[in-house]
Amino acid sequence: MSRFGKSDKELTEDEIDGVTKDWSYEGEMDLDTDKLGTGPIASHFDYISKSRLKTKEKCERKLGFKYISEVRPDENFYMVRGTNIHDSFEKYHKNVKAYVAANRCFPESLTELLGHGSEWFQFIDWVIPFFEWELARFEEAKTNTETLDAALDAWTPHSLEQDLWIDDPPVGDLPWRGPYDALVESQSVPEIDATEGYTVVDYKTGSTPDEQYRDEGIHIDLCFYSWMLEIKGFNVTGAIGFYPTGESHVVRETPQPEIRAKIIGIIQYLHNNDVTPEDMSINEQPLCDWCHFQEQCPTSWDREGKGN
Repeated sequence: MSRFGKSDKELTEDEIDGVTKDWSYEGEMDLDTDKLGTGPIASHFDYISKSRLKTKEKCERKLGFKYISEVRPDENFYMVRGTNIHDSFEKYHKNVKAYVAANRCFPESLTELLGHGSEWFQFIDWVIPFFEWELARFEEAKTNTETLDAALDAWTPHSLEQDLWIDDPPVGDLPWRGPYDALVESQSVPEIDATEGYTVVDYKTGSTPDEQYRDEGIHIDLCFYSWMLEIKGFNVTGAIGFYPTGESHVVRETPQPEIRAKIIGIIQYLHNNDVTPEDMSINEQPLCDWCHFQEQCPTSWDREGKGN
């Protein structure tokens, strides 16, 4: 039996389907993986997201690889871990909402709200700081309210994992998309000096970024979420990137005019019909050592930081 179907005999490679195959190739092999397409970059995007914004800010060429060439990195351990931790936090918050609604009291055990230990115990280094922050949020809610019922309502998240869409954005023609992790009352967040409005929370599973990299990363995330929520009618008085294993939380209280101006500039760039994928520059930097697109990128950056 042939692996290509029924046959009285095993066919050789050049006799498949009874046709002699010429497997030789003359000419140069096209091994170029830097296929960024042609035409204005605006024609390659159907919406604006915080990921696209900060990728462009970090490196234009990486934006081209990721969203125009659609060169997707293989899933690795850190991606899987991050997804599982996010799923655990989301499940916990959903159970908090259900528990408080049914019992109108603070849970006796937060771990029970995470589900079976087999689902989260391997992430204990992230769970413990998360629980400590949740306890601190409840204490802050009690401080800023007058009754237990009011404190429970302030501590319970307003919404979780909402995928926001702005079809008619204030800048550009492309719609905006922003799925956020959690929206909580600011009076429950110790790091935010506000007793009114909401704080958008973005859970991060990596290390806290150095100050020099925050304006091109987490600050864009938080400002973009805040802006979209404001457009939707929410009074956003705070935004926080929560790094459970980091030395500190990254906090940006709104408004953030300098980051918002940066976002406007990036969106205008993505709408510029005079910019083509070939114009996307390479921003050589230490982060090149961890870029998923090292094999495609012609950068000569090395670990000694010499660059070109």
